[in-house]
Amino acid sequence: MTPEQLSSQISVIFFGTVFFIIGFTAALVAIIRRGRSVRIIAWLAMWSGMYGIRMLIRTPAVFEIIPGLMQAAVPFTDVAISYMTLVFALLAWQDLTKSFMRKFISIEIAAGLVVGIAGIIWYIFTGKADTFILFNNLLALSVLIVLVIIVTVKKLSEKFLVLPDRGVLAVGTLIFAGEALYSNLAQMLNLPTWAITGWLGFAVFLFSIAFVAAKIVFSNERRLHTIEVELETARQIQNSILPASVPNPENLNIHAVYEPVTVVAGDFYEFICID
Repeated sequence: MTPEQLSSQISVIFFGTVFFIIGFTAALVAIIRRGRSVRIIAWLAMWSGMYGIRMLIRTPAVFEIIPGLMQAAVPFTDVAISYMTLVFALLAWQDLTKSFMRKFISIEIAAGLVVGIAGIIWYIFTGKADTFILFNNLLALSVLIVLVIIVTVKKLSEKFLVLPDRGVLAVGTLIFAGEALYSNLAQMLNLPTWAITGWLGFAVFLFSIAFVAAKIVFSNERRLHTIEVELETARQIQNSILPASVPNPENLNIHAVYEPVTVVAGDFYEFICID
């Protein structure tokens, strides 16, 4: 490969590597922190990582350095990622939705899985990669249109989305949707397009969702910490109400054990001494 050919692929390699590193880092965060609240981080990790891997394996410079045995798996990997990226993107979005939108996203995820599995199986048996890609793109387009409407309309956002910061997500979604719309129109009208605008649009979109997801995760953790502090305070108050010692009558040994199931309990005991 000539230096000129390599230089023309540097931007693809750069953005692909950035998206992969973001995905890998997010995956580590999800593994370390665990818990349901970081599930959206795991979906974002898969989404960004798959997007970055697809960019890299489609680059001739990267393909040439892949070991020979692994090169044979590159076409299948490319097809699988092309179909399944939408599913992980929807899984990430699902954790930002509620009510009707959550059900709508669930239906879209199921449809995306059906189309993705069908496309992958069809490729395995026929070698044709794009047979079902139109259905995949239509699903993505329908979801994007609905999300743009809901994110941009404040009342709809409050009703259907779980957002601590709607403005950031609205900007990211509109930029991504605008770039996607222009790219599709440009192909039909033979207008100029630039690959870097698509990568930048996706990067802005991804970072806007990641920003919102991080705020949700940290907000949940702060709320849990506050609850833990309040429970500890309640435990101390409850212990202060219980008898500090037990009576010591003749010919009788008394012992008391008090073990709440969690931190506090609703039961109390007291010793009443009579003559």
